[in-house]
Order: sequence, then structure tokens, then C-alpha cells
Amino acid sequence: MLGSVRVSATRDMTTGTASTGLPLTARETPQSLSTMDRQTIEERSLTSVDGVLRHTMGVMVGLYDPQRPVYYVRGFRVQDFQMDGLPVYSDDTNQQFDSAFLERVDTVRGANGIRTGVGVPSATVNMIRKRPGKTLGGRVAATVGRWDFYRLEADLNAPLTADGSVRSRFVVAPQKEHTFYNRNKKEKFSFMGIVEADLGSATTVSLGYQRQNNDPTAPIWGYWANLSYANYGEPRMMKLTFRAKF
Repeated sequence: MLGSVRVSATRDMTTGTASTGLPLTARETPQSLSTMDRQTIEERSLTSVDGVLRHTMGVMVGLYDPQRPVYYVRGFRVQDFQMDGLPVYSDDTNQQFDSAFLERVDTVRGANGIRTGVGVPSATVNMIRKRPGKTLGGRVAATVGRWDFYRLEADLNAPLTADGSVRSRFVVAPQKEHTFYNRNKKEKFSFMGIVEADLGSATTVSLGYQRQNNDPTAPIWGYWANLSYANYGEPRMMKLTFRAKF
């Protein structure tokens, strides 16, 4: 006779505010919702929003060229991108945002008119940026990979007052890589700085600056110049990441 088995768990309190703007859990949200949190982004070494969407359930990826992917959900193109819940309109470049800026990425599949006022039947992608915390901490990660891939990522959270009522956060992420085809290389430098202050129990003021430079060399129009890649897939990128937190 088998002995008893005890299973324990904690309640998932993750909220899905990208859907309705209401404090609903993912289970309570009346739409199909996927969240890619910070831990998953780091564990999978996803360095851009493009990488996040390629690992999001229900998202199909097409390509104009290597620098301009296009996404489809439920047969329709995804054009509703948001940053911290506010619309951003340059849909051909949103996927190039560096993931070092982000705390999580929410993807709501289906029309999202309650939140956005539009009835796009594909999906809404909401990129939630990192915010300053009240305790000192940071993270440093170095990644090396195939085809001369090098990336350094530093994230520092520093309170500016003893009680943390004024606090700051700084993120920097330089990256350089070549690709599996000749003469093409990419360089990227990303920086974000935020200072946040509590003016009262219900009032917070934030001042931030974000900048990202993407510099591809010899980009191409179209893709799969070698037909063997079209049949068997793009050569796999191999990466090795070293991380340290404090």
C-alpha cells in the first residue's frame, strides 16, 4: 500500500493589468494572457522584445528581413504595442527594444478594446519597464556566444535617502555580434536611468531617460539567401551567460 502524499503550494498573485487596467489576477482576466517575467527573460537569455515574443505562446513570427520581424496572433498582424500601458506607434521597431529595460512583457491575445479603445483582433503587447526600489541592490551579467556575440548588462538600484522615499535605478547594456552570414554585424548600446520620489502616501513623481542605439552593418532585404536554411531552419545561436547579484 502506498503511503500518503502531501502537496503544498502558494497562491499565484500575479496581476494581469495589461488586459483591463483592473487589479485582476491572470486567472480572473477574461482573456488569453501570457506574461514573460524577469526571471524567465534572464534564464532564457532573451536580449530583446523580439526574443521575448518568439518565446510567447500563440505568436507566429514572420520576417521582412533580419532587422524587421513581424508578428501574427490568431491570423492577424500585431500592431498594438504599449510601454507601461501607454501606446507606442512605431510597430516596426518595438521588437528591437532591449529586454534589459523590462520587468516583464504581457501579451493579451484577442481584441483589447476595454483597455486600449481599439478592437484589434490579434493581440496587445505591453512592455513593463523596471522601477526603482527602496533597497540597495544590483545585477551584472556577461554573455558570450557563437559568431562573436558579446554582451554586458548592469542593473543598479540605489536609494538616495535613508528611508528610500527618493530612489534611483540605472540600466546599461552594450552588445556586439556577427551573424551566420558574411559581412553582417550588429552593435547595440542601451541605457536607462530613473529617479523616483514619494511626495505622499498616494503620490509618486518619476523622472527618467531611456536611449538605445542600434547600428547594424550590411543588413539585407529579405531572408534565407541559402535555400538549405529555409528547409532546415536558421543555424542555432549558442550562448553562455555569467551572472552576479548583490
